[in-house]
Amino acid sequence: MMSLRRRPSLAVFLAMLAVLLIFTYPLCRGDRLLFMGDITTSDVTELNFPSRYLLSTSLREGTLPLWNPFIGCGFPLHAEGQSGLLYPLNLLLFRLLGTTLAFNLSVILSLLLCLAFSYLLSRFYGLSRPSSLYAATAFTFSGFVMSKVKFTYMVNSIPWMPLAIFGLEKSFSAKNLKFLLLASVALAMQLLAGGPQIFFITLVLLFLIFCWRLAHLPLNGILRSNPGRKRLVAGLLVGFLLSVLLGMALAAPQLLPQTAGFPYFNRAHGESFYSILATPMQPGSLSLFFSPYQNGNPAYGTYDLNHQFFWEDIAYPGLLTMVLGLVAIIFLLKKGEDIGMWLILSVLALLIALGGNTPLAEFLYRHVPGFNMFRFYQRFMLITVMGLALLAGKGFDLLLSSPRWQPFWRMALAALVLAVLVLDLGLFSHRQLSTIETDRMLSPGEVTTFLKETTGNSGDYRYSTLGENEAWEQAYRQAGGWMGRKDPYYEYFAFLPPNFNSIFGISGAQQYGAYGLASVKMFWGLTYYGKVKGAGWERDLPDCVLGALAVQSVRYIVTPYVLNEQALELLDSKTTGVEGMNLNLYQLREALPRASIFSRYEVVADPDTLTLPQFSDLLIPLSRLQERVILDSEPEHLFDEGSGRGGEARITSSTPNKVTVEADVPEGGILVLNDAYYPEWHAYVDGREREVMRANLAFRAVVLEPGHHEVVFVFRPTSLYHGMLIGAAGIALIALVLLRHRRTAWLDLSTP
Repeated sequence: MMSLRRRPSLAVFLAMLAVLLIFTYPLCRGDRLLFMGDITTSDVTELNFPSRYLLSTSLREGTLPLWNPFIGCGFPLHAEGQSGLLYPLNLLLFRLLGTTLAFNLSVILSLLLCLAFSYLLSRFYGLSRPSSLYAATAFTFSGFVMSKVKFTYMVNSIPWMPLAIFGLEKSFSAKNLKFLLLASVALAMQLLAGGPQIFFITLVLLFLIFCWRLAHLPLNGILRSNPGRKRLVAGLLVGFLLSVLLGMALAAPQLLPQTAGFPYFNRAHGESFYSILATPMQPGSLSLFFSPYQNGNPAYGTYDLNHQFFWEDIAYPGLLTMVLGLVAIIFLLKKGEDIGMWLILSVLALLIALGGNTPLAEFLYRHVPGFNMFRFYQRFMLITVMGLALLAGKGFDLLLSSPRWQPFWRMALAALVLAVLVLDLGLFSHRQLSTIETDRMLSPGEVTTFLKETTGNSGDYRYSTLGENEAWEQAYRQAGGWMGRKDPYYEYFAFLPPNFNSIFGISGAQQYGAYGLASVKMFWGLTYYGKVKGAGWERDLPDCVLGALAVQSVRYIVTPYVLNEQALELLDSKTTGVEGMNLNLYQLREALPRASIFSRYEVVADPDTLTLPQFSDLLIPLSRLQERVILDSEPEHLFDEGSGRGGEARITSSTPNKVTVEADVPEGGILVLNDAYYPEWHAYVDGREREVMRANLAFRAVVLEPGHHEVVFVFRPTSLYHGMLIGAAGIALIALVLLRHRRTAWLDLSTP
């Protein structure tokens, strides 16, 4: 005990570890995976864990999963902003540890970083050690953070926000630009972790703090007459801008592929303000700051998710935090500049989070670049929670500074207040966090085994799941939320919901939620929403839906639905452990193979502008899909347009980044590979590069002259390579700056 008193930093670190263990002990296992649900399905099991599983597998093979061939008819995983494939923490954990343990530890270590960086920032603002630990705990384990643990990219990127703020604030207080390097590194880590929205929120926050500090510099009206003052202001302005650019340069291996791919993603297509904020935070939800479960808890199935998203509206920092923050505002507002700044920042962020209920959010959407790219403005409450935590720390210090407290009682009071906070937030968190048995979740059933053998990576056909949202809802209700029994969820995973199939290496056409290439997502939207409801589990699939499946090479359909279309053949039907729900496997006999030859074509210019009726008309009847290919421009005249097919094609090898096709075209024709079109794919015909055309609205085609040809499609992500060069240059620049700073003081703006 005496040793810890003499080494308070060690005592604080041990306290952090103890608090961390209290909140995360269910995740300290390698056989149970973090499990939290969503409106339909789960971001953990259908988005984040599959991509990390591919990362783990690829790292052991000495590669990176740049292109995922198993989802959305192929998808540039490295260009998706939330994948986090290049985040240093992920690269280390998923290379050295088992996938489940690495996944859980990525969450645990991120929370530890958040504790440490928040504590560092609190100490900068003059808080005592107990109050800094309080503020760090209130922020790190707030309802805002813990309800979003399932968004792994978010929990990986949030910890770097307090470090970025510390770097900026330290540069002002010390008048030394070298501290801005911390902000650069923090911003880069947010992008590499896959958190572009958290990066944007942090950037907005840094800009506001910078403007506040610049406006409150003690210039005393002598800016024009004092060259030192001019140098200070100019240096800070230039330094801030360069630090942001340097952070983006360090993250260029992630940022450049993301920027290059963004025009092709479905989220790049403009949406109105009200469609982006379809579920804004309502003023009535402000009461959740004090009573988070007053409207129920989705983890137990008692919250109405059809109207509001619990995990978006929640920011609960603890009841005591609200009280202590109010104490700081009442008694310290006029005494501390920091309190005023964080109060204003917290209120501004809260107004943004209220969306269309105030004019601020819409003004920002229409006039400030970046605000039209993200959904869920509630996430700006991250700033509010940070502000409340810091204000509560100030209030806690005021309480501890009373002269009435003897040292022993002051320590006892500090321990009591921290214990109350941990108990309060712990009760909240452990009613959200759940785990699921990984081995049982990943145990392949008969249908999974059949599909793996039939539609493996080099297979000619794919599968698709229809009705996974209704299967999830049925399992969710029967389980009583994701904190309830897990048996219904194990039955649900047998349906191979979107992205989950990546784990088994099964080629699928569907892709999770609102993520994907816009051209392929047109087909997803048609199949997801195009079904017609019948009695019970009966559904009718219009011909255009069958056409959408056929053109994506979907031969097998896994579904809880009962389908009676003549084009479909029922291969298997099994009862499940979910009441009233069967697992049915159908075959679509007229599905197009992945590789085929056409000699007839139809040109549809600018297919992205097609209306839904126009799009549907191109997919019917099924026989028409077998006879002609749709192109977006006239092909090179290397053959005479005939009738029907013009030859044969077979895939001889298929890996994620390379597909080889042997084609026999006696009269020439168009080779169509029903893999997603993306500009960083290149085609080589008999060793010579040839243009890759967009075929069947979303896929790849190459024009062939008469003869036998070997066509090789190669994925060459030049944006990644350029990003790596820029990132390496950024690292070299930081090393040069730090080395140079040892010899000169040119970064020190306080030097006359």
